Amino acid sequence: QQISAATFPQEVRAPVQYGAAFAAVGVYLVQQQLVPYERACEVMQDLLGPSMCVGTLQGLVQRCAEHLSPVEQQIKTALVGAPVLHQDETGLYVQGKRHWMHVSATEQLTHYAVHAKRGKEALDAIGILPQFGGISVHDGFRSYWLYLCLHALCNVHHLRELTFLYEEQQQAWAGEMIDLLIESKAAVEQARARGRQSLHPLEVADWKARYAAILTQGYQANPPDPPPEVATKGRRKQSSARNLLDRLSQHQEAVLAFLDNFAVPFD
Repeated sequence: QQISAATFPQEVRAPVQYGAAFAAVGVYLVQQQLVPYERACEVMQDLLGPSMCVGTLQGLVQRCAEHLSPVEQQIKTALVGAPVLHQDETGLYVQGKRHWMHVSATEQLTHYAVHAKRGKEALDAIGILPQFGGISVHDGFRSYWLYLCLHALCNVHHLRELTFLYEEQQQAWAGEMIDLLIESKAAVEQARARGRQSLHPLEVADWKARYAAILTQGYQANPPDPPPEVATKGRRKQSSARNLLDRLSQHQEAVLAFLDNFAVPFD
């Protein structure tokens, strides 16, 4: 025969307020499942009952981001100290304007950042690559080369381009380069499965000699275009085959980094 009264929840500060679990559902829908804001609000009202406007949901997302700021910094610090880092970028639209999603990742950690720019300005603002001293694995985008870390190139990108040249343009050297890359990848995997930490130096030298010979065949099959009759400003355009050959030649160390260091993946 007594009146029991609970302590009023400190987080409730308004007559009508969304609870943490309901707010988390909205953040989850737009950030993890990539449902557009208006549709996320519609889903919550249809399935859960309460209505929510887009502005409120956006505010909840911002609040969640602020709470996660220390976690994000921990992820960035760990990525800066990683021995090998994977990096890429892809386009997306923010309020109808072109932006870029930048990713830096290891097997355990991933950091995403959206920026209006694609190149060095964005990478500097994100703050991972300027401090990174390990090996960055990427697709050869020119801005990555501006940083003083070591570099390795993704060979799946090369296989795509080589496959096009071999199948669509019947360039034999491209087929031979495909075979070399796949066979050398298999050799590394077999050595790793046997518990070895590296390939024998003579074996590596043999792979690299074959690589150089195939590049020579490629250049012979794709000589430079004759100079134009009328001088033009700027850099002369090359064929896609010639551009790929230049990348494979000028950045051979980055292409074949997986042969020299088993910590570097093929792609």
